[in-house]
Amino acid sequence: MTKALHDISEGDSDVLAPKFGVYELDKIAINLNSLIENSQNVKKTEIRYERELIEDSKNEYIRETLLQLQTSLNLLIKDIALLKSNSWSNYEDYDKLIQEANTKADKIKKEINHLLQTTRQMNFISEQ
Repeated sequence: MTKALHDISEGDSDVLAPKFGVYELDKIAINLNSLIENSQNVKKTEIRYERELIEDSKNEYIRETLLQLQTSLNLLIKDIALLKSNSWSNYEDYDKLIQEANTKADKIKKEINHLLQTTRQMNFISEQ
C-alpha cells in the first residue's frame, strides 16, 4: 500500500493500490483506485476535447481558404471573359488584363500550395 501511494504521489496514474484483508485498508484501496480511474477518465476526456478543438480549427481554416480561392478564381474567370470579349480598346488595355489575370492565377497557385502545406503539417501534428 505504501509503495502504491508513493508511486501515485510521484505522478504514476497507472498504479492501483493492492487490497488487503483488513476492512479499513480495503476501503482505502477501493476509494484510491476509484480516484485514480476517475482521474484517468478526466484525462482521456480532456485529450478527446483538445483533439476535437484542433479538428474544428483545421476545418474552419480549410473552409476560409477555400472561400478565398473561390473568390480569386471567380475574379480570374471574369478577366478571361473580358479578354475573350474583345472589349478592350487598345493593346495596353489587353496587356493590362493579361497581367492582371496572370497575377490572379499566381495568387491562386500560391494559396493552393499554402493550403496543401498547412494541411500536411496539421495532419502531422494531429497524428502525434
